[in-house]
Amino acid sequence: MSTIQLLESAAVIGLIPFSLAAIRGQLDRSVIFWLLWLVAMVCAGAVVWRLTAAGWQAGLVPNLWVVVAATLLIYALIVALDRSATALGTLLVPYLLVLACLAGLAGWVASPESSAAASIPWFTIHILLAVGSYALMTITAVAALAIVLQERAMKQRRQGWAMRHLPPIAATEQLQQRLLWLAAIAMGLALASGAANEFMDSGSLILIPHQMAHKILLSVLAFLVILVFLVLHQATGLRGRLAARWLMTGYLLLTLAYPGVKFVRDVLLG
Repeated sequence: MSTIQLLESAAVIGLIPFSLAAIRGQLDRSVIFWLLWLVAMVCAGAVVWRLTAAGWQAGLVPNLWVVVAATLLIYALIVALDRSATALGTLLVPYLLVLACLAGLAGWVASPESSAAASIPWFTIHILLAVGSYALMTITAVAALAIVLQERAMKQRRQGWAMRHLPPIAATEQLQQRLLWLAAIAMGLALASGAANEFMDSGSLILIPHQMAHKILLSVLAFLVILVFLVLHQATGLRGRLAARWLMTGYLLLTLAYPGVKFVRDVLLG
């Protein structure tokens, strides 16, 4: 077993205790919470450091691990600022464990890609904005799912797992809106910096490499869906299940643009 495979196994194992505590509703911003988060963050961060030591990797496996590490980091920042966000880990952390497992499995079948050159101006800024916007959208989508599960439990008038362990709907909706605005800003800047990099590299804003056409199109569509939702929310107070459908659609498009395109290229066509 190679070094990277050992690190990936350790990262998956490091997420398991955090996920179990989350599913049981035992996350309460205590010392135990931060210790569990630290173990998961260090393990995932070690994988990312090892995979990107020679430069940014454009493949599926590195990107999945970057998503896991970035989402863990942003989640911790949110929890530090808003105690009610801690309970979102009930859904978020198990989802990240699933992503980590998929990244480990993909490492056996995905074709590795070469390191991407970072000589283009703003390349690092573009990558940080793109990863940050996707991580924010991941947490926003989890918040939308939490609202749907809470509303379903209330409609059925039963005190189930969702009612006991997920955060209150009002607090979740407020957090969701703040995160969505941040994600929209980061996504817009990511698209703008990507266009600037293309212009500085080729002298044209229209020239799009064939292998990136689907990614760019899906990213723009996701950005437009998010903008339309924000406008509708401001104008009509759109919320609940209908709002969740808009957010899930935006997240699905962004997922198809980010890891989805890489899955097709590295696994199906690799």
